[in-house]
Amino acid sequence: MFTFQGRSNRLTFLGLSLLGALLACAGFGVAAAIDYQFWRGAEENRVVLGLITLSLMTPGLWIWLAVGVRRCHDIGWSGAWLVLRALPLVGFIQFLWMLFAPGEKHENRFGPPIETASSNAVAQERITT
Repeated sequence: MFTFQGRSNRLTFLGLSLLGALLACAGFGVAAAIDYQFWRGAEENRVVLGLITLSLMTPGLWIWLAVGVRRCHDIGWSGAWLVLRALPLVGFIQFLWMLFAPGEKHENRFGPPIETASSNAVAQERITT
């Protein structure tokens, strides 16, 4: 989940992208609640609040980046293409492409293809017959 090596299929990409976004939003929400509950928006506490927010959002952002890079690898792209996600419209189109584009079926420079449950079942059926 935290590594940038290897490949991720579409379902893993969707699930971990949602998890990363939820963790990042939860971190922001907790920081906002701390700000409201304890400091009432006092300016002198902004640095501390910023550090709290950063520490709570980092795991979600890391997961989001790692699964994005691995999904790029599955499609056959370099992970550097994930930089396009910073552009508003281009990033959304890229996200949709990464969500729906099939991965390469053969081994590429990033590793072997991800085996899914259905391909494992077909392989198991061939072995037993």
